[in-house]
Amino acid sequence: MSDRELPYARADELARLLLKIRTERETLKAEYEKAKKPLDKYWDQVAAEVFKFFERNGGNRIDTDYGRLKINRRPSATVKDGEAFMDYVIQNGAYELLERRAHIKGCFEWAREHGKKVPGVHLNVIRTISVLKSTEKDDDDYDELLVDLLDGLKLQK
Repeated sequence: MSDRELPYARADELARLLLKIRTERETLKAEYEKAKKPLDKYWDQVAAEVFKFFERNGGNRIDTDYGRLKINRRPSATVKDGEAFMDYVIQNGAYELLERRAHIKGCFEWAREHGKKVPGVHLNVIRTISVLKSTEKDDDDYDELLVDLLDGLKLQK
């Protein structure tokens, strides 16, 4: 069935279902974020003690009866002045300072403008679903709708 043949009522029900699911996911995420805040704070306090331990005792790893404590190092490089950075790279041929990643919008625009693919780049469009809640309708019977639609779609709740 093409999207033109999809009855409006069916699309309306799907939109309502997606809104319900999204709302429930947002609620769960907010509850989770709130519930973990004290644990995050406590984690940071204990981690600070681990750093102090290694500063006092040296090293960056210790095995205990309960597990291994280890200080991990993750390098970071943030461009503070993009123009100065690119000027340096180009003038010095220091292309090893760049990551090899295609700029999505630029590649699509280039392909459209030149009528051919960008050499060495696979262009792809990933389809997703989005739903915007209507400001005209307030729906309180989401739970019944959810059960009915899941039954109709043969999905498990």
